[in-house]
Amino acid sequence: MKFKNIFDQALKFKLPNGLYVELIYAPTHQTYVQYDMPLGSIHSRYKIDDTIYELKPGIAHFLEHMMYMMPDHDAFEHFHQLGVVANAMTTYRQTTYDIIGHQHMLEATLYLIDMLETPVFTSKRVQQERAIIQEEIAMYDDELDTIIQKKMFDQLLIHHPLKSQITGYKKDIAKIKKEDLNVAYD
Repeated sequence: MKFKNIFDQALKFKLPNGLYVELIYAPTHQTYVQYDMPLGSIHSRYKIDDTIYELKPGIAHFLEHMMYMMPDHDAFEHFHQLGVVANAMTTYRQTTYDIIGHQHMLEATLYLIDMLETPVFTSKRVQQERAIIQEEIAMYDDELDTIIQKKMFDQLLIHHPLKSQITGYKKDIAKIKKEDLNVAYD
């Protein structure tokens, strides 16, 4: 039996704006679009010219949540109206936004890009999302694998971003303001 590697058929290119694109054909009725941002929980600082910017623990995950807030509506609602499922996740190394569907995918892809290029950070929205993220953290705090990983990293690491949870801790999230999100986004 011979297996066909679908990745051999990938069309890879880089756009003039620096965006790396990889198109992979798969014989399916669904289309999957993934947009990866190189900002994960281990990115605690960055430098532009001679200025060093410090990022608070949990900021990448907080930013992931905030990106779905458009000026006049929630982006999830628009994706739903298009019949597309949207999701996102933050890892230690990156934040991924994805959509999957079989109709209106070009419109949904353009909307995803627009969403990611239209940050809306207001104090009110930050406060609302903070409560949601703190509930999410409480949920993870009850999971055995999270508890074990936290204890292991506490023992192994002294000063390293891996010591913080991807979501950050409640005390970290309580300190995040819209200005912090702007620094992380820029």
